[in-house]
Amino acid sequence: MSQKLDFEPITSSVSFYALQDDKFKSNRISVHFVLPLREDTVSAYALTPMILSKGYRECPDFLSLSRKLESLYGGWIDAAIKKYGDRQILTLSAGGMDNDFALGKEDITGELCDMLCNAVFDPVLDENGCFPESTFRLEQQNLLDAIASMINDKRFYALHRTVQEMYRGNAVGLNEYGTEEAVRALTPAAVTKAYHQMLAEAKVIIQFCGCGEPTPVREKMISRFARFKGADTAETEPLPDLSGREEQRVIERLEVAQSKLVLGLRIAPDYREEHTALRLMTMILGGTPSSLLFKQVREKQSLCYYCAARYYPSLGMITIDSGVEHEKAKRAEAAILEQLSNMQKGHFTDQEFEEARLAAINSYRTLGDTLSAINEYYWGRIMEGEIRTPEEMIEMLKGVTREDVIEAANQVCPDTVFLLTGQEENR
Repeated sequence: MSQKLDFEPITSSVSFYALQDDKFKSNRISVHFVLPLREDTVSAYALTPMILSKGYRECPDFLSLSRKLESLYGGWIDAAIKKYGDRQILTLSAGGMDNDFALGKEDITGELCDMLCNAVFDPVLDENGCFPESTFRLEQQNLLDAIASMINDKRFYALHRTVQEMYRGNAVGLNEYGTEEAVRALTPAAVTKAYHQMLAEAKVIIQFCGCGEPTPVREKMISRFARFKGADTAETEPLPDLSGREEQRVIERLEVAQSKLVLGLRIAPDYREEHTALRLMTMILGGTPSSLLFKQVREKQSLCYYCAARYYPSLGMITIDSGVEHEKAKRAEAAILEQLSNMQKGHFTDQEFEEARLAAINSYRTLGDTLSAINEYYWGRIMEGEIRTPEEMIEMLKGVTREDVIEAANQVCPDTVFLLTGQEENR
């Protein structure tokens, strides 16, 4: 069993990463298209993998695709849209049982790899060379539903709006799905154009993860992607330097029963790469049930329903979000800032420090329990540019000292305060 991610370039714009682990019984193959996150293309790009995942020329509809996947012992294909800093990531994935467990030793993984490549390079097109109207309309509605679900999840929405306000005017602040208005304005021709543009300018990262032998998959990918014409310049740009600007405050009113208070903390630009110390500092501050925010703000002072801190390496920021009654919002904010100040002064116990470290270590130790979790973990490391195993991350955590955590806390400061609350007349 190997927990080390193997890397092999296919072209200047296509990379192949493989992780083989025999504790699993299945395999997962993902093709990630890394593209600039731009307001004028984000929505059309977001719709593209959703359409591609619904069939290709040999399996042009849901019924034929489903039958093909069923014949592969319940294999699957799906799409995902994410962002990393100022990059939009369009992903097509396929997975299923490993060949060794098939009754007739069928090449399940090879078939799934072929289906994935066919979805990328041989999509269903109509007589005009565009995506079919029926598939387009279905996936357009699915994307609209996904955008609406973001708004309906008020906690998620408040976090997203905080990022948007903190990086207003910059690609980092864009929603990876785009906007409802932009999605409604799309046409099959516009999305087909985006598909061809994706092939022309994307950097491609291919991931294999599972118990199977990755060499046959790599050879298939070399064959299919050897002439891929994508760009090799889709690297993330440095995050904007927000140092020195005044704290901004934003209040937004929606029909909510519980107000959402989010503090966006910026990280000093020359400290943004200190991921391990920042992760542990965030855990102590608000990442566990024994964190300062949970114990002091939620439990002791009863100022909020929840209070948690999250670290976003790709955004160069930390968020502290809480669910509060509107009349307690100011007190909750003051209490949160007091705990941040305590972190910066080193006012936390050795027990709190060690409990957070153990929680972080345990999270790395359990990553290998599922194929999706270990796949997602390594995807994050690829994007960060530092590919370390969970074991290596654990050793780095063990080396973090109290002084490192205090220094990390002193490299962050409040930048944006976002309050999502009810209509004035309802308060």
